[in-house]
Amino acid sequence: ACCVDTAHCFAAGMDVSTREGLEATLAALDWSVGLDRVPVIHAHDSRSPLGSRRDRHEHIGRGGIGREGFRRIVNHPALRNKTFILETPIETEGDDRRNLEAICALRQGVSRRVRAARRVSTPVARQRAAQSVAFARRARP
Repeated sequence: ACCVDTAHCFAAGMDVSTREGLEATLAALDWSVGLDRVPVIHAHDSRSPLGSRRDRHEHIGRGGIGREGFRRIVNHPALRNKTFILETPIETEGDDRRNLEAICALRQGVSRRVRAARRVSTPVARQRAAQSVAFARRARP
């Protein structure tokens, strides 16, 4: 099993921000390791440009991948049942909650468990909830 990181793909030159780039990336991934061997997606946008080879995490929708790129990623049929773990920066109080809300807003059919995670009371608990919620696996197709 392995994990795919959205911003690492982008930094490596795989343009997951576009429909064509996402399809090409998923085809290459399926050919090389098999999508069935990828249970987890580390989700975060990229502050660095496409192909930069620099891993600079950014908030969901605010980097090179963008909101529409993430909308395609979290709703792609090959990725719908994967576990998404947010790996976004926490620069100010509430960033974790805002990133969770941003990605959930892009995902069609978000589960109740994710909505409940938005209401977690302490910053540490919110961060843990945001990083561990497997919303894609629990969402209805």
